Amino acid sequence: MPWLRTFILFAIFTLTTQSASAADIHWLWDQRCGGCHDHAGQFARKSLVVIDEKLRARRGGKDVETLLLTHNGGYSPQDINAIRSMLLAQATTPALFKTKCGNCHQTAAQLVREQLVSRDGQLYGRYSHRLMADFLPQHRQMKPEDTALLLDVLTRIESEVHQP
Repeated sequence: MPWLRTFILFAIFTLTTQSASAADIHWLWDQRCGGCHDHAGQFARKSLVVIDEKLRARRGGKDVETLLLTHNGGYSPQDINAIRSMLLAQATTPALFKTKCGNCHQTAAQLVREQLVSRDGQLYGRYSHRLMADFLPQHRQMKPEDTALLLDVLTRIESEVHQP
């Protein structure tokens, strides 16, 4: 019964992929969307627009939530909501991480996963144990408004890569 073995392996892969995607929406994007649509932030800023409080494709004006129901095999309601929220935040936020941090750090999600940790609602360096709110103003001589926005972005991304 080789078909049964194949079915069981497919079921295990599907369940593993679904549970991983719910825990890290950036991982889901990178695995299922990034191959065609590149980085989520770049895609959102270039290809999406907010019209009538809905996130829509710039070309054609289709609602992103509706597209995600069937696109690329379709997504669960939980993933659709998480993807929409992530893309909405990125479409309405300047590419500050890319311009200020992109030369040294690949992506904000990777930085958050590997270098930061959240304690009591604040971000700290995983290894330095420094509070990011104290560290960022001194790092690369950032302006106060850039520091505040970057801290907001990293905090949002922390919640997106470490969902309960």
